Parts: sequence; C-alpha cells; structure tokens
Amino acid sequence: MAIIQTGSGGSDLLTIDATAKAARVLLYDTAGRPIDNIPTYYLYQAPRVTTAAATDYFDIFNATGSGKTMKVLGLWSIVQIAAATAFTAAWQWSVIQTSAVGTGGTVHTFEGTASPATGVVNISRVDDADAALPAQITSRAIPTGGATAQKFLFDMWLLPEETLASTIDVAYWNAIPVGRAMKEPIIPENKGLKVRQITAVASTSMNFGWLLAFGLY
Repeated sequence: MAIIQTGSGGSDLLTIDATAKAARVLLYDTAGRPIDNIPTYYLYQAPRVTTAAATDYFDIFNATGSGKTMKVLGLWSIVQIAAATAFTAAWQWSVIQTSAVGTGGTVHTFEGTASPATGVVNISRVDDADAALPAQITSRAIPTGGATAQKFLFDMWLLPEETLASTIDVAYWNAIPVGRAMKEPIIPENKGLKVRQITAVASTSMNFGWLLAFGLY
C-alpha cells in the first residue's frame, strides 16, 4: 500500500491499495474547499400558514467563533395541502444573505426525536459520526428582529393550486442552482441566510415549510 502526502507534513492523503487497485482521496476545489464527504446537516422547518408580507420564515446564522464555513447544498420547499384550495396567484419568496443574527422567534431544536411543531425548526446531522452543530451556528423560526439583509440572491414563486402537478413536484426541486462548474452559496463566519415571504396573502388550507441541506468545513 502506498500513501502520497501533499505539502510539508500536511494531512491531505491519497491512499493507494495495490491489492484492491483502489484509491481513496478527499477532493478539493481550486480554492482549497472540500467538495465531497463534508459533515452534512438538515434544517427542517415544519409547514405553517403564511402571514403578513415581508415575514422572515427562518434564518440561519454562522456567528464569529464557530471555526466553520457553511456550504449551502440545497433548498427545497415543503408544501402541505390540508384541503382543496381556490386558485390564487403564486406566493413569492426571497432567499437573502444576512449580516446579523436573527432575534425573537423560536430558536431551533437540535436533533429532536419527532417532527417539530408547526413552523418550528429542527437541525440534524446526516451522519452521527460527525461533530454536533457548533453553538455559534443558530437558526430561528419566524425571527422578529435582526437577520439584517445584506445581499439578495434570488426569488421563488410557489403555486397554491392542488390540482397542478407542479404544486406537488416542487417538493423534489432543489432551488439552489448546482453544476460541476458552479459554486454553491458559501456562508463564512458572521454571515447567514434567510427565506422571506414576500406575498401579502394568508394561505388557506395550505402550509409552507422548508428543508435546507448544508455542509460545514
């Protein structure tokens, strides 16, 4: 078996097993960021009814001292239809990078044993062998302050009509653009992300939640 070590005393190893004729390697992009096998977490917000316009549904913030950089891997809307609904215009949502931690609202639960209460956020590791979430990385459901908008990223429109296939299919659609030559959104220390409801219409018999997948390195 041969081991190739990069750099002077570095910990990045390429291990070649001559018997199995296989190699194991941790891959990095051109900026030195790992691109696979990084600790991964799911943030799940249980669906809730929409309320007033400009309501922040949830935020997540990577405060100074975490020692981690957050890579956003995917964002999926969770649409819960409780009964047939009359057709209305699509709801508009904004995905925004933030420069301050959110305040108020309900702080996330870490690795609860059941689905969170309506509108509440739970964060879980995908692999129990990975480290627990650093205390400096926090999320809130419906923050009432803070979560200062720094940079608009993109908008989404979600249709409320239950007879349209797209209303159901949207649950399988990752809103984060991905591709081999593309970067995922990177959230360093002292930055965050939030999803904001823009449309000033309360939903009837239809609730919205979110699933955010992110990695830490």
